[in-house]
Formats: sequence, C-alpha cells, structure tokens
Amino acid sequence: MRSSVPFLKVYQSFASDHLTIVMGHVLRSPSRQRDRPTKNPFKNALEMYRRYQVKPLAGEKVFLKYGGETLEVITDRKGFFQFEWPTPSGVNTLEMTVALAAFPTESEYLKLEVKRPSEVVVSDIDDTILVSHSTSLARKLYLLLTKNHQSRRAFDGVKDFYDSLSEGKAGLLFFYVSSSEWNLYDFLESFVADKQLPAGVFLLQDIKSGILDLFRSGGGSHSHKKSKIDTLMKVYPEAGFTLIGDSGQQDPDIYQAVALSNPDRICKIYIRDVRKSRRSKVIQMASTLRKSGVDMVFFSE
Repeated sequence: MRSSVPFLKVYQSFASDHLTIVMGHVLRSPSRQRDRPTKNPFKNALEMYRRYQVKPLAGEKVFLKYGGETLEVITDRKGFFQFEWPTPSGVNTLEMTVALAAFPTESEYLKLEVKRPSEVVVSDIDDTILVSHSTSLARKLYLLLTKNHQSRRAFDGVKDFYDSLSEGKAGLLFFYVSSSEWNLYDFLESFVADKQLPAGVFLLQDIKSGILDLFRSGGGSHSHKKSKIDTLMKVYPEAGFTLIGDSGQQDPDIYQAVALSNPDRICKIYIRDVRKSRRSKVIQMASTLRKSGVDMVFFSE
C-alpha cells in the first residue's frame, strides 16, 4: 500500500564551481497541508500540529545519480541526508535524480545552476524578517499556532531593505539560516514568497516530532547556524558575506565569531534591536568588530 512507502523530500539545494550540496529528509509519510490558506485559527493550529507529527526514518539509503556517477548516503537519526561533492569543472548546470534505494520509484529530479556570486547574503528569519516574539513564549506560540503564512507579519520596510541589497549587484545569493525546524520549511518558503522577499535557500534546524517539540520550536542551541555559515564560506570561497539577524537570541555572538575569524570576507553585519537588555552588549560588539574592519549596523524597526 502507498502508506507503507517512505516519503522522500528534497530541499532547494545549491552548487558553486567548488562544491555541490543536495539535502533532504526521508519521512514515514508527509504532513498533510491545506490546499488554500484559512483564517480559522483552529484549522491553522491543527495544520501546525500536523507539521510536528512527522516521523523521520533513520538508516535509509538514498542514491543520487548525475551523468554516469552514482552517490550514496544513509539518513541520520533525524532522517536527514546530505550529499556533498566537488562540482565537475566547466559546467553551468547539473542535472540529477535523487531516489530511495528501497523504493526507486520514489525519486525527484533536480536541475541546479552553478552559481558564482560575488556576494552572499545570510539572513535569520524569526524577529529579523518575520515578527515572531521569540523572547516571549506565549506570544510566540500564539502566532505560530493561529496564523498562516499570509497572515503572519513581516517587519515594516523589510522588502525595501532586501531589495536595496541587490541594487547594482548581479547574481547576489540569499540564504535563510534559521533555528526554526525543517518542519517549517514549506511554511517559511511560502511566507518569503508571499511577502515578495528574495528567493533563497533555507538552512534550518533538525526536524522534530511531537507536540512538545512544537512548543519548543526555535529553541535549543543555535550553534548550527555558525557551522552552516562556515559551510557556505567553503562552498563560495571567493564571495563576500553580508549577515543579517536580530538581538533576540544569539545572532550577534554567532556573527561576531564568524567575522573575527574571517574579517576580510564580511561585507557588513546588520542586527535588528529587539531586546533592550542586550543593547549595551551588542553596541560593544559593534565597537570591537569595527577595530577589525567589520561594520556592524544596529537598527530598530
């Protein structure tokens, strides 16, 4: 029966002249989502609950085929898989198929353009572009459970600001690196599209399963963000980086660590002021970074 076949989900992936990365999950079944958004808060809460009822499958073999080559990986304990290999020289596009070893008919075709950006923008999501109230559990859960991607609010001026980053720059790449879980991938992708923000690749936190994980959404360690930025710097070694985040959690600390290790790679850092108790610390960070030649802009809505 179809319900016994694992579900293969491949995310937007990316490639440079140096490295190609393809990622996704293998799940016991997909989460059911509505065909059209609803304003009904109870239906929105049910849909969000279903996003956190997914069951990842560990130990599943996944194949990737391109040209005459076949790569194989095994999903980790969270059902996540990632292929990473040197990009063949002299190519502009890569055509490939990702398939489950146990169910070859469960497959996805990918066509990736090899990007050669001069600059990469790395942006947080919650309380950077999406009003989330991450520092208040009650307000955060209210928005998460009752609103859909259309009714969630972006900060005023976000679209104009992100559009301005692209002015006069050809081939600028955007990556949304967030502590939101992979459960919210489709939600966040739809939110960015609905608010007419730049399309980009989403790099999120480990997928979670269960109602308790829903209540802890976006929490835990944020150290994965630094490792993901380090990976992007490895994939695009010639590119400069602009980092955008907020003061609600650990973005200033993570971005400072990245900048102090790679001062020549950082074009600018933008931090939205959302937490009064951290203002003096962030201002001090900005002063420290300025001495290293990195400009950190601290701004409010």
